[in-house]
Amino acid sequence: AVVSTQSTGELRDSQGVVDELNKECERLYGKVNVNEVTMENLLDERKLLQKSVLESEERINRLGQENARLLSDLEKTRTTLNEIAQEHSHLLYLQEKKNNRKWEDDSEAENCKSCSKEFGVSLRR
Repeated sequence: AVVSTQSTGELRDSQGVVDELNKECERLYGKVNVNEVTMENLLDERKLLQKSVLESEERINRLGQENARLLSDLEKTRTTLNEIAQEHSHLLYLQEKKNNRKWEDDSEAENCKSCSKEFGVSLRR
């Protein structure tokens, strides 16, 4: 009877240990499940972030190309503007020259300055 009481006590103690280990296993399985769901969510988020990075890189490339085109257009516009400014300056010079031109006195102009012919009935001053 002593052996049997001792075995029954050991059996109950062992069953208690087994029950506690089963509870610990269930708790750990729960943590594993939570970690697996978290990992899946993080992998999904990673995929979205990678897609976003690729889209951003494509946009950066497009903007870089557009900036290069705009810089080229700007340089062409500056060149054209400089050409127009030079032409404008030349036209102002010609206009000023024309406005400041004076007619020679008839008494001083005996010959045409272009062809050197003497003024007369057929060649007027």
